[in-house]
Amino acid sequence: MESYYPQNEIDKRRRRATKLGVDDLICNLFLEAGLQNYASWSQDPDWVCPSISEVRASPQGGSLGFTLKGRRFSIHTEENHLHSTSDPDTTRIDLNLLLGGELVFGAEIEHRTIEDLDLYSPEWVTEFIEGDWIKDLRYLEQEMKQITKRNINRIKRERAQKAAASFGLSTANESDSGPGTLRKFLRAMVSGWH
Repeated sequence: MESYYPQNEIDKRRRRATKLGVDDLICNLFLEAGLQNYASWSQDPDWVCPSISEVRASPQGGSLGFTLKGRRFSIHTEENHLHSTSDPDTTRIDLNLLLGGELVFGAEIEHRTIEDLDLYSPEWVTEFIEGDWIKDLRYLEQEMKQITKRNINRIKRERAQKAAASFGLSTANESDSGPGTLRKFLRAMVSGWH
Protein backbone atom coordinates (compact mmCIF):
# COMPACT_ATOMS: atom_id res chain seq x y z
CA MET A 1 0.00 0.00 0.00
CA GLU A 2 1.39 3.38 -1.04
CA SER A 3 1.63 6.12 1.63
CA TYR A 4 0.46 9.65 0.81
CA TYR A 5 2.02 11.02 3.97
CA PRO A 6 5.70 11.83 3.23
CA GLN A 7 6.86 11.56 6.85
CA ASN A 8 10.56 11.18 5.97
CA GLU A 9 10.55 14.39 3.93
CA ILE A 10 8.63 16.28 6.63
CA ASP A 11 11.10 15.14 9.29
CA LYS A 12 14.01 16.11 7.04
CA ARG A 13 12.63 19.64 6.57
CA ARG A 14 11.86 19.98 10.27
CA ARG A 15 15.49 19.06 11.06
CA ARG A 16 16.67 21.51 8.39
CA ALA A 17 14.73 24.38 10.00
CA THR A 18 16.26 23.54 13.37
CA LYS A 19 19.77 23.14 11.89
CA LEU A 20 19.47 26.57 10.26
CA GLY A 21 18.26 27.99 13.59
CA VAL A 22 15.09 29.38 12.01
CA ASP A 23 12.98 28.29 14.99
CA ASP A 24 15.23 30.18 17.43
CA LEU A 25 15.57 33.16 15.08
CA ILE A 26 11.84 33.74 14.74
CA CYS A 27 11.07 32.99 18.38
CA ASN A 28 13.79 35.40 19.55
CA LEU A 29 13.02 38.10 17.01
CA PHE A 30 9.28 38.19 17.52
CA LEU A 31 8.84 37.30 21.18
CA GLU A 32 12.11 38.18 22.94
CA ALA A 33 13.51 41.07 20.89
CA GLY A 34 10.11 42.74 20.90
CA LEU A 35 9.05 42.68 17.27
CA GLN A 36 5.56 41.73 18.49
CA ASN A 37 5.36 45.21 20.09
CA TYR A 38 6.95 47.07 17.20
CA ALA A 39 3.76 48.86 16.16
CA SER A 40 3.62 50.68 19.51
CA TRP A 41 7.26 51.33 20.31
CA SER A 42 8.13 52.37 16.76
CA GLN A 43 6.21 55.57 17.48
CA ASP A 44 9.41 56.71 19.24
CA PRO A 45 11.91 57.74 16.52
CA ASP A 46 14.79 56.27 18.56
CA TRP A 47 13.35 52.77 18.13
CA VAL A 48 12.49 52.79 14.41
CA CYS A 49 14.08 50.08 12.25
CA PRO A 50 14.89 51.71 8.90
CA SER A 51 14.27 48.48 6.97
CA ILE A 52 10.68 48.05 8.30
CA SER A 53 7.75 49.92 6.79
CA GLU A 54 3.97 49.63 6.56
CA VAL A 55 3.45 48.25 10.06
CA ARG A 56 0.02 46.76 10.75
CA ALA A 57 -0.95 45.40 14.16
CA SER A 58 -4.04 43.61 15.32
CA PRO A 59 -5.94 45.61 17.98
CA GLN A 60 -6.40 42.37 19.96
CA GLY A 61 -2.66 41.64 19.85
CA GLY A 62 -0.95 38.48 18.69
CA SER A 63 -0.62 39.61 15.09
CA LEU A 64 1.77 41.94 13.31
CA GLY A 65 2.17 42.70 9.63
CA PHE A 66 5.08 44.66 8.20
CA THR A 67 7.02 45.22 5.03
CA LEU A 68 10.71 44.36 5.17
CA LYS A 69 12.91 45.13 2.20
CA GLY A 70 9.81 45.43 0.01
CA ARG A 71 8.37 42.06 1.10
CA ARG A 72 5.16 41.71 3.13
CA PHE A 73 5.47 39.60 6.27
CA SER A 74 2.94 38.81 8.94
CA ILE A 75 3.35 36.94 12.18
CA HIS A 76 0.46 35.49 14.15
CA THR A 77 0.50 33.97 17.62
CA GLU A 78 -2.24 32.24 19.53
CA GLU A 79 -2.26 30.37 22.79
CA ASN A 80 -2.52 26.64 22.12
CA HIS A 81 -5.13 25.14 24.45
CA LEU A 82 -4.85 21.66 22.90
CA HIS A 83 -1.28 21.24 24.09
CA SER A 84 -1.53 23.07 27.40
CA THR A 85 0.70 21.97 30.25
CA SER A 86 -0.12 21.16 33.86
CA ASP A 87 2.32 23.88 35.02
CA PRO A 88 0.37 27.13 35.58
CA ASP A 89 3.49 29.16 34.72
CA THR A 90 3.89 27.47 31.33
CA THR A 91 1.76 27.89 28.23
CA ARG A 92 2.10 26.80 24.61
CA ILE A 93 1.88 29.27 21.76
CA ASP A 94 1.31 28.56 18.08
CA LEU A 95 3.42 30.95 15.99
CA ASN A 96 2.97 31.29 12.22
CA LEU A 97 5.01 33.41 9.82
CA LEU A 98 3.58 34.32 6.43
CA LEU A 99 5.40 35.89 3.51
CA GLY A 100 3.12 37.49 0.94
CA GLY A 101 0.19 35.58 2.41
CA GLU A 102 1.92 32.17 2.15
CA LEU A 103 2.75 30.25 5.32
CA VAL A 104 6.53 29.74 5.34
CA PHE A 105 7.15 28.86 8.98
CA GLY A 106 5.19 27.59 11.96
CA ALA A 107 6.18 26.41 15.41
CA GLU A 108 4.84 25.52 18.80
CA ILE A 109 6.54 27.71 21.39
CA GLU A 110 6.77 27.11 25.11
CA HIS A 111 6.27 30.24 27.21
CA ARG A 112 7.38 30.12 30.84
CA THR A 113 7.00 32.90 33.35
CA ILE A 114 9.53 33.00 36.17
CA GLU A 115 8.78 35.92 38.48
CA ASP A 116 8.72 38.90 36.06
CA LEU A 117 10.75 37.17 33.38
CA ASP A 118 9.17 35.72 30.22
CA LEU A 119 11.11 32.85 28.64
CA TYR A 120 10.27 31.49 25.19
CA SER A 121 11.63 28.36 23.55
CA PRO A 122 10.63 26.69 20.29
CA GLU A 123 9.43 23.15 20.91
CA TRP A 124 8.23 21.82 17.56
CA VAL A 125 8.45 23.08 13.99
CA THR A 126 5.06 22.62 12.34
CA GLU A 127 5.69 24.25 8.92
CA PHE A 128 8.80 25.23 7.00
CA ILE A 129 9.41 26.35 3.44
CA GLU A 130 13.03 27.38 3.05
CA GLY A 131 13.79 30.62 1.23
CA ASP A 132 15.84 33.80 1.17
CA TRP A 133 13.33 35.33 3.60
CA ILE A 134 15.52 33.78 6.33
CA LYS A 135 18.38 36.08 5.32
CA ASP A 136 16.03 39.10 5.52
CA LEU A 137 14.96 38.17 9.06
CA ARG A 138 18.59 37.64 10.15
CA TYR A 139 19.35 41.13 8.86
CA LEU A 140 16.37 42.51 10.80
CA GLU A 141 17.56 40.74 13.95
CA GLN A 142 20.98 42.40 13.66
CA GLU A 143 19.40 45.79 13.01
CA MET A 144 17.14 45.45 16.07
CA LYS A 145 20.11 44.44 18.24
CA GLN A 146 22.02 47.55 17.13
CA ILE A 147 19.03 49.81 17.83
CA THR A 148 18.54 48.26 21.27
CA LYS A 149 22.24 48.58 22.13
CA ARG A 150 22.33 52.20 20.98
CA ASN A 151 19.25 53.08 23.05
CA ILE A 152 20.48 51.28 26.16
CA ASN A 153 23.76 53.19 25.89
CA ARG A 154 21.84 56.45 25.47
CA ILE A 155 19.70 55.72 28.54
CA LYS A 156 22.79 54.85 30.59
CA ARG A 157 24.52 58.04 29.43
CA GLU A 158 21.47 60.15 30.36
CA ARG A 159 21.32 58.52 33.82
CA ALA A 160 25.05 59.12 34.33
CA GLN A 161 24.70 62.77 33.30
CA LYS A 162 21.79 63.21 35.70
CA ALA A 163 23.82 61.58 38.49
CA ALA A 164 26.78 63.83 37.69
CA ALA A 165 24.56 66.89 37.88
CA SER A 166 23.33 65.69 41.30
CA PHE A 167 26.93 65.96 42.52
CA GLY A 168 27.46 69.41 41.02
CA LEU A 169 29.52 68.21 38.11
CA SER A 170 28.91 70.11 34.92
CA THR A 171 27.96 68.00 31.95
CA ALA A 172 27.87 70.92 29.54
CA ASN A 173 31.54 71.76 29.87
CA GLU A 174 34.04 69.20 31.11
CA SER A 175 36.70 71.84 31.76
CA ASP A 176 34.71 73.00 34.83
CA SER A 177 35.71 69.85 36.69
CA GLY A 178 39.14 69.42 35.20
CA PRO A 179 40.07 67.58 32.03
CA GLY A 180 38.79 64.05 32.02
CA THR A 181 37.25 64.10 35.52
CA LEU A 182 33.65 64.12 34.35
CA ARG A 183 34.43 61.55 31.70
CA LYS A 184 35.89 59.24 34.40
CA PHE A 185 32.85 59.84 36.63
CA LEU A 186 30.41 59.08 33.79
CA ARG A 187 32.37 55.98 32.79
CA ALA A 188 32.31 54.73 36.39
CA MET A 189 28.55 55.36 36.65
CA VAL A 190 27.80 53.58 33.38
CA SER A 191 30.02 50.58 34.19
CA GLY A 192 28.25 50.25 37.54
CA TRP A 193 24.97 49.63 35.70
CA HIS A 194 26.16 46.53 33.82
